[in-house]
Amino acid sequence: MPINTSWNDTVISTAPSMGMQLVLDLTLKRESEFVLEAPAYHLHYWTTDKNLITHTVVVKPVDGPYLFEEQNVIRSQQPYTLFYP
Repeated sequence: MPINTSWNDTVISTAPSMGMQLVLDLTLKRESEFVLEAPAYHLHYWTTDKNLITHTVVVKPVDGPYLFEEQNVIRSQQPYTLFYP
């Protein structure tokens, strides 16, 4: 999940992940889990006025969460493509 904020008059942005994301559990009562985060990327555009516009493009939704013990889940997923026709 991308994060966008400002700090000292500067825009800060983290790019989305192309892989798995750990499930946050601050209670420590659940087993360790991960989700196959929807692959995404940032697309940047510089305007003629020298402004930067950033779009977050989600490529494909995915299922989850999965327990780490289910190792055959990752291999059974269909490979995704970055661009659809």
